[in-house]
Amino acid sequence: MRAGPYRAADPLAERHDWYVLLEWSSTRPRRPGANQTGLAEKMEAYLGEAMEKGLVLDAVIAQTEAQSKALWMLRENHTEASKREGPSIKHDISVAVSKIPGFVPEGVAAMTKALPGCRPLIFGHVGDGNLHFNCQAPAGWSKPEFMKHGEAISGGVYDLVTS
Repeated sequence: MRAGPYRAADPLAERHDWYVLLEWSSTRPRRPGANQTGLAEKMEAYLGEAMEKGLVLDAVIAQTEAQSKALWMLRENHTEASKREGPSIKHDISVAVSKIPGFVPEGVAAMTKALPGCRPLIFGHVGDGNLHFNCQAPAGWSKPEFMKHGEAISGGVYDLVTS
């Protein structure tokens, strides 16, 4: 996201097609003498390894509570920001985690086939397969104009989910 009405700024230097918001926490008490930054060091090592493997292109780690809240605001304000972009059709679906990489491009293709110029808007809980597979109207379209294509858009997504 770029700076806008919600004053949300992309936390990374370059824009990317996909972002993952990952938060680690533990309820285990620290052992006496254990390193106080244990989870932070583990997160850095995990991200470093993922970057070496080419699985992660860029990353940022919140260093303060304020930075953490700013990152979570990107996710929490996502729905409200999309409302300001115009009408949309929302799908709350479940896909086997292993099938997400193939499903996403197929689903986007189904949406854009039903309505060229639509703006797929996908976010969710990738770890459990829950996706919000939404379709934003082309810029400037009215809700009635957009909804004429609703059945075709939802039908394409439904067919993929059930196949």
